[in-house]
Amino acid sequence: SDSFNAAIAERIHDAVEGAEGQSSHLIRIRELDFDPDYVPGGDVEPCLQEAQELLSEADCVVLVHPVWWGTVPTVMKGFLDRILTPGFAFEELPGGGFRGLLHGKSALVVNTMDTPPWVFRWILRAPGTRMMRLAVLNFCGIQQVDSMVFGPVKSSTLEQRNGWLERVGNVGGGLRKRFRDGWKPKLNAWIHVLRPHFYVVPLFSVYVGALLAAVAMGTGMHVPMVVAAIAAAFLMEFIAVLTNELNDQETDALNESSSPFNGGSRMLVEHRLTETEIKTGRVGVFGLLLLVTALFWLIDTEVALVMTGLVLLGTGLAHLYTGRPLKLVYRSLGEPVVAFTNGIFVVGLGMASQGGGFLWQTFLAVGVPLSLAIMAAITLAGLPDAEADAAAGKKTWAVRFDRPAAVGIAMILAPASAVLFAIFAPAAWVWKAIALVHAIILAWRLARYQQAACPAGRIDGLLVLALSLLVWFVLGPFLTFGPTPHH
Repeated sequence: SDSFNAAIAERIHDAVEGAEGQSSHLIRIRELDFDPDYVPGGDVEPCLQEAQELLSEADCVVLVHPVWWGTVPTVMKGFLDRILTPGFAFEELPGGGFRGLLHGKSALVVNTMDTPPWVFRWILRAPGTRMMRLAVLNFCGIQQVDSMVFGPVKSSTLEQRNGWLERVGNVGGGLRKRFRDGWKPKLNAWIHVLRPHFYVVPLFSVYVGALLAAVAMGTGMHVPMVVAAIAAAFLMEFIAVLTNELNDQETDALNESSSPFNGGSRMLVEHRLTETEIKTGRVGVFGLLLLVTALFWLIDTEVALVMTGLVLLGTGLAHLYTGRPLKLVYRSLGEPVVAFTNGIFVVGLGMASQGGGFLWQTFLAVGVPLSLAIMAAITLAGLPDAEADAAAGKKTWAVRFDRPAAVGIAMILAPASAVLFAIFAPAAWVWKAIALVHAIILAWRLARYQQAACPAGRIDGLLVLALSLLVWFVLGPFLTFGPTPHH
């Protein structure tokens, strides 16, 4: 057509075709012969079958349309209704909820309108853009979504429209850089690999271990050493994550139930990072860990030997969890290793950083309940991954003992951890009571899940409940004694 939207689409198409290593296929929706009304189980017109095939093969999808009444025109809505169908773009999970199936793709949404873009974005809150991003593309598994808005078109000059066309042409020629090879998508991919939310409790545990040691000894906290200990714990955790990313590619590729709380980041299997980049990053993290270990010796030689030994132990376990020669998680030792390294070990690392001998009673009173709660959470995290892990030969407890038994283990460990915390931990009663109530609620939810025959699929709600239980085991002592010990 002769519309401005058609001109935008053609300019992007030509720019993509003209860029090295890129190719494009242009679909003019108005020229397709299809019924826009979706009928479950109905026939799919050949033009829509071709559109689905092109979408399956595409790395990036560009949607160009005007904004009508704040959202997409009828023909675009009908097109999306007909091609983004169950079984192709998404599927319903047996246990409830949905899963997108178009993973590993990116999307650019280009809108034109007669409303000033600032009004659309800041006053109307961009309803069409949010709908396309969240309710359509993200829902179907396309997580990398960017948008461009041009307007008002009706009152624009030829010079303005030519400028807009030049902008979209530049974007089209750089789509690979925008979504794959540029520094922004690479940084985003590294953040996904890092998975920062998993570091909060372990790093906080190092600090709590140091705090409790300083309180027990009646001294001020050795701040430089605890900062170095936290840095070491972070780097050891990062080594484990990168090693898992390299060694778990088979199960990640098979896993259809990965989420922010289970499975891998999928950055390798979705080709957002390469093996070389991950390996180079791991070497860099090892180098930083060596520097931190050297800092131990510069800060306090009396404590440095013990800290160095702990770093060697933690780094070894970080590698051996999925790495050769032991590949501990493939021998059903993954859950105990994660519970140890993220519980007892990090608390002990913090205590050791303060010197003055090891405080076994305090160490066990905090570290053991935390490790048991972590073991419950990591056992549950294996449930959504169980089918993929079994196919890849990974012997998590959910695979080794079957799903109902793994849930039963978590139902025992979570309340047991809260009971031990309530009896022995150096924390105010209010935090012990909260932990007990939290653990009871988790056990009740797990019992209901077990009664429902532990259906396959994501269990994000249960995982959030299990992971948040860990918070009380470190927050309680921290708030009881304050951020720094009294002299």
